[in-house]
Amino acid sequence: MKKVLLFLKKEILEMIPSFIFFLIVFQSIEFISELLLNKQGIKEAPVIPATIDALIVSKSILIANSFAFLKLFKKKQLILDVLWKILIYLNMILLIQYLEELIGSISKFDSFKEAFIDSFTDIDWQMIFAKRIILIVFLFIFVVGNELIRIIGKEKLFELFFKKPKTEN
Repeated sequence: MKKVLLFLKKEILEMIPSFIFFLIVFQSIEFISELLLNKQGIKEAPVIPATIDALIVSKSILIANSFAFLKLFKKKQLILDVLWKILIYLNMILLIQYLEELIGSISKFDSFKEAFIDSFTDIDWQMIFAKRIILIVFLFIFVVGNELIRIIGKEKLFELFFKKPKTEN
């Protein structure tokens, strides 16, 4: 039991930074979408779907990080490693989000085939592509940030951003 609790604690602590980052991203996307689509102003921002999306992305990143092939470009140029991770993360996120939609459709229909067909017919493709573009941009920011922390270190990065530079006399 103690091993399970330690494992869960480790997993949750690993998920927190990506969850907070993507929670802010998805809340912003939902807020802006509501602002643009609703001409009368903001009635309500869909907080729960954005939070669920942030959890899905965080868990997808956590799962993808456990794959050995994610480290395929670790000894290459940093840009290759960043682009590779973005590609893997994006595919993992898309797969998990699609499975979530498919499971929701299965509960409405009698067969897997009907649910599969319905999962593609009831999609607002324009909104999906717009959100994917934003997701790619923020995945890039997230991965670059993580790689800089890995290479430079948390303390040095904090010092570079938040400490007053030392002046030379």
